[in-house]
Parts: sequence; structure tokens; C-alpha cells
Amino acid sequence: MAGIVVGAFLLAGGGMAVVKKQFFPNSDRPELLVEVQFPLGTSIETTSAAAKKIEHWLSQQPEAKIVTSYIGAGAPRFFFSYNPELPDPSFAKIVVLTPNAKARDHLKLHLRQAAADGLAPAARIRATQLVFGPYSPFPVAFRVMGPDPAKIRGIARSVEEIMRNDPNMRTVNVDWGERVPKLHFVLDQERLQLIGLSPEEAAQQLQFLLNGQTITQVRENIRAVNVVARSAGPERLDPAKLENFTLTTRNGKPIPLSQIGRVEIQPEDPLIKRRDRLPTITVRGDNIETTQPPDVSSGIWAKLAPLRKALPKNYRIEMAGSIEEAGKANSALAPLFPIMLLLMLAVIIIQVRSFSAMWMVMLTGPLGLIGAVPTLLIFHQPLDLTPFSV
Repeated sequence: MAGIVVGAFLLAGGGMAVVKKQFFPNSDRPELLVEVQFPLGTSIETTSAAAKKIEHWLSQQPEAKIVTSYIGAGAPRFFFSYNPELPDPSFAKIVVLTPNAKARDHLKLHLRQAAADGLAPAARIRATQLVFGPYSPFPVAFRVMGPDPAKIRGIARSVEEIMRNDPNMRTVNVDWGERVPKLHFVLDQERLQLIGLSPEEAAQQLQFLLNGQTITQVRENIRAVNVVARSAGPERLDPAKLENFTLTTRNGKPIPLSQIGRVEIQPEDPLIKRRDRLPTITVRGDNIETTQPPDVSSGIWAKLAPLRKALPKNYRIEMAGSIEEAGKANSALAPLFPIMLLLMLAVIIIQVRSFSAMWMVMLTGPLGLIGAVPTLLIFHQPLDLTPFSV
């Protein structure tokens, strides 16, 4: 009998290598979270139009009971592990209340298929659910850090390519977004001197025409609203009409903008994020439903080994996402484990009133793997905090 127990225990220990790992389990709440992300710099009108189209599609689905949209920012914190997204005109969040978890999962898959079929082709549509534990925007993520933004963008492209080629990944993207065309007006310094207009004066007049200047305030109850004067929208927003603007010299003579400079369009990063004062690009994505983030992150980390070894000096790749958050949580819990163990031993001694019986209970505890491992494998459940605590 003892040999059978030892053999079953060894088999269970070997089966632990097959069991999927997950630090915190997914929530069984029925809300479906839909993210609509346009390229950075997109107007809020464009984002709102796409969100209305997606909201209309969702409201026609039988699984959707209540559909609520938040344009230009994330939803309020309605769940303890949810972090609202920062204000962004190119972002929208849609929260869909479904009857139960089964309807939520069905609608999630249906929406992903509709997005692949072109529901809002210009936007990245992401359908997720709530997760217990520390918040992580994307479960699988890697940070590329270095002093030169151009170099880390090139390294991030290589990381992104490796992640896209992984069969366990989807919705791979970077948090900086793609480079966008930026309009620059280059002043002709020699002509400005001939006209008698300084670069500062020309810049101030352009600032007034394009962005506007506050000329007064209007007060309503306890709020004051700035009144901004600037050129009309069609002229201001059309790059082809920029050279038709007219500046004024010191003596009041009008000068066409085309005579004192030229328009150039240059690609620029719409957003530069830093971590520890270093430019940092996070390449992130979602794992497919049949896998767990720690397993996928570890597999991609191994694939990134040749790239990490070839990095120049002062450049590095760090693991982020849920596996990093789990490491932080484990580090915070580690000092408490000895205290928990001592308290558990004290309770067992009080119950059995014998040191030998206490050690017998502790030594037979790991035999629980004989039942736990087959159960997790049969029901295709990961080893997360809940079964680990039990």
C-alpha cells in the first residue's frame, strides 16, 4: 500500500509540469469589456462615431442586456482590480452587461469575429473580461528600454514580430502606437529679416491662428469658461490651406504665409513613455483562451534570448504583464509565509495535542497532490491562487 501511495505521489508530481499555471483566476462576473483604440492623435469625433457603431451592433445581440460607452477615457472603477484608462481622444471603453458568464463568453467570441470581419476596420477592438488580482492592461507584455527612441523602436519591432509569430498570441501591439505625420512650418529667416518680423512674432501669430488664444472668460454659476479666438476649422485643419494664412508686419502690412516659409510633413512618435527616465516601449498582447499568460510569457521569453544577447550596451528587454505582477505579489507575500506556517503549526498542535501527530499531519499534506493534479487536468483548470490555498 505504501508503494502505491509513493507511486501515485510521484505521478502527481510529474503531472504538475502539465498543469497550467495562473496566479489569479478570472472573474465570473458577467460584464464584457470592449476597448476601441484608434491611432494616437485621432479626433474624439472619429472615436465617438466608431464607438456608436460598435454599441449599436452590441445592442442588437441577444446576450447584451445593458451597453454603456465611455468616449475619450476609461470607465469608472466599478471593480476593485480594474484601473480606469487615462483620458485619450482616440480611446473608447464599452461595458456590456450580460445575463451570465456563458453568455459573456459567447458574446466575446462573436464580437472578435465581427471585428475580424470589419466592424470598425480603422480601430483595434479588444474584448476581455474582468480578472481578480493586480491589474495588468495586457497579460503578456515585454518592455524595451534604452536611451535612443529610434533604436528601441527598432528593437520593439523585432519583439513584436516574434510575438505575432507565436500561435498562442493575438492582438499584439505597442503602447507608443505607430508614427504619425506631423505638420511643420519652416520659417525663412532671411525673408523675415527683410520684412522686419521676428521669428517670435511670427510664431505668436501662428499660435493665434492655429491653436488660438484666450481673450476673455464667461462665468456660469461657479464655473469659468475660456473664450478662445482662432481661425475657422476648415482652414485651420486643412494642411493644404495653411500657406493661405496671412500674417501682419509691425506696420500693419499683410504678408502671405507662403512668402516667409514652407510646409514640411515629418513622421513623429505621437507618444514617448519613460520608465526610470529611460524611453520605454511596451510590446503587449493577449494570449489565446486555451493557454495561460505565465506559460505564454515564458515561451516567448525563451524565443527572445538571441535578441536579448545581441542588444547594444544600455539597452535591455524586461518581462512585464501578469507574470511581473504575480512576482510582485509573491514578493509581498513571502515575508508572511513563515508567520502563516507557525500559526498553522500552533493550531494543529492545539487540535491533536501531540508533536508527533502534528508532524504526521504536515508530512501527509503534500499527498493532496494525488487528488488535486488529476482533478485540475480532467476539468482543464489552471493552478491558481484558489486551489493552491485549498
